[in-house]
This record gives sequence, C-alpha cells and structure tokens, in this order.
Amino acid sequence: MKEQILIVEDSSTQAAFYRSAFEDESYRVVVASSGEAGLAAIRSAVPDLLLLDVRLPAMSGYQVCRTLRDDPATNC
Repeated sequence: MKEQILIVEDSSTQAAFYRSAFEDESYRVVVASSGEAGLAAIRSAVPDLLLLDVRLPAMSGYQVCRTLRDDPATNC
C-alpha cells in the first residue's frame, strides 16, 4: 500500500505543485484547501505525512495543529 500524504494548502498553484512532485514519487496524495477540510480528511483516513500551510483562511495551520493535538485519536 502506498503512503498517503495530505496537503492542506489554500493556493491551488502550490497544491498542484506539491501534488505533482509527490505523485511523481508514487505517493497517494490528498489535497484539502482549508483547515476544516484538512481535519475532515484526517478524520476519514489519517495520513502518513501532513503538509500544512500556516496561513489558511478561517482556521490557521496553528489552529489545525492544536485541534489535532487535543484529539486523542490524532495526538501522536
């Protein structure tokens, strides 16, 4: 099974760049464009690696990190 990378990035250009780079290396890539969408994706399937933009609309990357740390299901 391929490792999964979740990219949380609100810039579609940046997200496409990262997706292409990782898919070229045979990773499964999921992209979310907001902190809320990223959290939903993590709750659906915890990725092997999370690339998280700090400056996101509505919910910052720091807030996403805090939410993940506060949740026993995602606190590593």
